[in-house]
Amino acid sequence: ILLDQKIAAGIGNYLADEILFDAKIHPFRYGKELTFDQARSLNESIKRICLSAVENGGNSFSDYVHEDGSEGSYQNFMKVYGRANQACFNCGKSITKGVCAARGTHWCHSCQH
Repeated sequence: ILLDQKIAAGIGNYLADEILFDAKIHPFRYGKELTFDQARSLNESIKRICLSAVENGGNSFSDYVHEDGSEGSYQNFMKVYGRANQACFNCGKSITKGVCAARGTHWCHSCQH
């Protein structure tokens, strides 16, 4: 549901991965399966991660730069996106990359249920 622009406009792959990691929710969970507490945690994570991304100027891991030529720095704060086969910052287990809803996604099997 995070990638459905009718529900959550502006959330792309990297934000969805980071939001779900922050909320400790596995990317293959359906929204209708979430408990009230998980939905509340997801809501808080959406606010926290999106605000952090904006405060840090977005990311510049591709060719994105701001109008003045400066780069964003949010990529320096990412916990799972783009970190396949690297150690999770929380538990040390390997970050997994897979496909969900025809999009690449990254998650930690140990931290995200």
